[in-house]
Amino acid sequence: MVSSKNSDKLNLKSQIFQFNSNINLERYLNDTTLGLKGLSDFNDVYESMFKLNLDKIYVSNDPKIYSTKWFDELKNQYSSIHSKVLSDINKFKISCFSHNPYETLMWSHYAASHNGFAMGFRSSELLKGISIPGKNVIYSSKLPEFSVKEYETLKRDYIDNILKVILTKQLNWEYEQEYRIILENHKLPFVNFNPKSLKSIIIGFKNKESDRIEKLISEFNNRFNTVVKILYAWPSSESYQIVVGEKKYSLIQPPSYRLYNPEEKLVF
Repeated sequence: MVSSKNSDKLNLKSQIFQFNSNINLERYLNDTTLGLKGLSDFNDVYESMFKLNLDKIYVSNDPKIYSTKWFDELKNQYSSIHSKVLSDINKFKISCFSHNPYETLMWSHYAASHNGFAMGFRSSELLKGISIPGKNVIYSSKLPEFSVKEYETLKRDYIDNILKVILTKQLNWEYEQEYRIILENHKLPFVNFNPKSLKSIIIGFKNKESDRIEKLISEFNNRFNTVVKILYAWPSSESYQIVVGEKKYSLIQPPSYRLYNPEEKLVF
């Protein structure tokens, strides 16, 4: 666990992080936008997959709901129901974040192999007027289930089960500690964020454009009257974990510059 003293000093524990490459930072800061995608555009083959159950019939007073003929017809509609649910799932747009800025694989996979950056946001201030609040991803060894009763009943129940599909991932991704912002019927591939919600930008260990990034952050702070912290990431010399601090990494940098014990594992 990150020590509370040092975590409070950086205010990272209360933030969610989006990793990216340098090419996108100027657009993020100038336009105050975040990218959005549908599940079908994500890199996990299991995104948007679900188990459609035909045996969980919605309880009704209508006798025909129990008839063999009706059930046979329902089976014949399986493909069309599955396609309809999948189509509706892809009407939702998603922006992905992580609770964990210290995970090496996050920097490797999403921040151009440590050449990029991570933006830290206060989730409660991120977007104004969103229809569905952000939620943590649930990690499971089983596909999420979508039963016919949810397909046949109220829209709220139907949407709740769509969200269950959107927010469930296989256990292999658990290290990401992912948090997703979900927008319904949003046509654009981006959404504007509240400038006041941006609290920090962590510059990757291999990033060769730190001077340009520092200038962009300074301009952003002047423009929006914000105090976005400039932080730096580097690999711990004692454990397989990223260290984050206010000083640039140096091979001759004394250990006292570290702001938390790198041997302690981040837990939320």
